[in-house]
Amino acid sequence: MSLASRHYNILRYGIRNRLVRPNARYASYPYQEENCLKVKDFLSKFDTGCAVVFVGMRQAKYSLGLDNPFRQTTELLADIYESLIVPSFSHSVRISGVYDVKSTRSDVGNYSQLFLDVADYRTLSPYKSYALKGVIADSFRGLQYENDYAPGGAFEFIQNNAITAINIGTMALKFSCIHYAEYLSRVPYVRNVSRCVTIIDSHGMRSEVTVTEQNYKGIAYKFNLHKVERDLLKNELLHQIKINDLVVRVLPEQKYFDYIMGRLKKNPYYLVD
Repeated sequence: MSLASRHYNILRYGIRNRLVRPNARYASYPYQEENCLKVKDFLSKFDTGCAVVFVGMRQAKYSLGLDNPFRQTTELLADIYESLIVPSFSHSVRISGVYDVKSTRSDVGNYSQLFLDVADYRTLSPYKSYALKGVIADSFRGLQYENDYAPGGAFEFIQNNAITAINIGTMALKFSCIHYAEYLSRVPYVRNVSRCVTIIDSHGMRSEVTVTEQNYKGIAYKFNLHKVERDLLKNELLHQIKINDLVVRVLPEQKYFDYIMGRLKKNPYYLVD
């Protein structure tokens, strides 16, 4: 694929993120318990005790007719999984240089922000933190957070333990380890960047830590999510159902990860073409 196609992809998904998503309008459906049971039955088909969770609360609210979409979706998930992992990434730390595990806001949606109030633990990773509920929290306490992509980090743990990723009402497909695939594949459009960050833990203790993350080289590429989702569906690596306007997607057991790694080996620009 050409550089022009990548620029087109940046424009297309940039418009979606800046204009379409914030101004999206949703049809309103009445609450029916059977619709929530359909979601629960679908998710229960995948034998796993833990899931990385992404929830689009507005779509869940309107499509399922929920009064309290955060509470109701979280209770539904808790009935299925013994542990929940919710990304609570904080891109703002790149500007502030300070990460307070108790007060730094999540920059990845309202569900993630609200989940911080009910989580058992939030990791100390300044840029790519996770909020955890359930027995999985103890495993994450021991992970290193100086480089999330390096051995002993969160991405390796999620991948090695074949943890399922689920999307409920998200506008586009979200992955749990897509950036880890880029890191392992050494794609040519990202680079490692190290910064000193002040980390404040749950007890108020401060520490100065040099943290390594991935940044794009030059322009900020966007994933071609439509193409990747199409390929995963075609290869039966992504499962989904639709209830009213709500799309529920499941990427079970990280099998999609091996597929994406294979595609990146053939074309390092596969995700952004």
